[in-house]
Amino acid sequence: MADESEKNATTTSFPSISKPSTTSSSTPISLDDEKSPKQTNAADSVILPLTMRHTSTTWTHFTRKRVGEEVKDECNYCNKQLARGPRAGTSHLTEHTKKCVKKCLDIRQTRLFGTQAKDGGSNETLSLAPYEFHQDHGRRDLAEMIILHEYPLSIVEHYGFRKYSKTLQSSFKVHFRSTTQKDILQRYEAEKESISALLRKTNSRIALTTDM
Repeated sequence: MADESEKNATTTSFPSISKPSTTSSSTPISLDDEKSPKQTNAADSVILPLTMRHTSTTWTHFTRKRVGEEVKDECNYCNKQLARGPRAGTSHLTEHTKKCVKKCLDIRQTRLFGTQAKDGGSNETLSLAPYEFHQDHGRRDLAEMIILHEYPLSIVEHYGFRKYSKTLQSSFKVHFRSTTQKDILQRYEAEKESISALLRKTNSRIALTTDM
């Protein structure tokens, strides 16, 4: 009986407790700032991808790079590298984007212009050309419009006219009637001098008539 009980004791199975594996994966865990870096042409420079913390639209104009022991933000237009500290935000990046000369010459700053065929046909040619806004040109054309059509000076202060001008060009600032009056007088003096110079060059007699 003793032999049989010892035999049963040795054959009794107990649930096995699995030991934690000591052979973990050899793949390193990527940190937030070091996720999938890409090697660039420079031997000591790698591109760092954007993370969930980089939500600002300013990052569309910059590329994060690790240069040596530092992390710098490189402009996608002029390739200037801006240093950043541990608490640096995007204010300095936004300021650089506004002042970057090469960004202002980027193709996204151009517009499509249509040109009608000279033969009177229906074909219209579209061309991509740079667009630049000039406030003084708008003031000049506004004064010319008032002169040609004899509009009252008060039109520049009408709500409908200001709203219409804002819709056409949001950057154009419509001045009050006093400023518009000065523009008209300046246009008058310029035209007067131009006609006087033209009359001085002619050798024939000129007869001026008026209808009262």
